[in-house]
Amino acid sequence: MTRRHKFTLIVTVLALFLMGGCASLPTDFERHESHAYMDTDDTRLGKAIQAEKPAHPNQSGFLLLGNGLDAFSAGALLAQGAERSIDNRTIGINTYGFY
Repeated sequence: MTRRHKFTLIVTVLALFLMGGCASLPTDFERHESHAYMDTDDTRLGKAIQAEKPAHPNQSGFLLLGNGLDAFSAGALLAQGAERSIDNRTIGINTYGFY
């Protein structure tokens, strides 16, 4: 085995160990129980979607936005219009992957 092959083997094994260490997630953390309001039909946003609800029973939805500024603005507007609670999740994706 040449010196170059040994170096490649060592780097590969080291990289596998590092990736394996990052791939495992902790399982012993505290999980909080979550709750959702079910009676939201009388809120302003609930009334706004009444026409669409029968076509999509027991379903929620999502909207793909073009950039982070759009996502921030949508979240701010939803927060401003919220009367009881906020359940807003955003995931950013760029050309390099998630951020």
